[in-house]
Amino acid sequence: MQGILPIGITFFCYGLLKKGMKINTLIFVVMGLAFVLGFLGIF
Repeated sequence: MQGILPIGITFFCYGLLKKGMKINTLIFVVMGLAFVLGFLGIF
């Protein structure tokens, strides 16, 4: 599970970037990603 998650997140973010995401949305996604990784780091 932990090996698949980062790959899925990477492709998800790459797909959003290809669609021409706004800068604010990108920052929101990065902050959310950092929160998720920190949350997973607890376990």
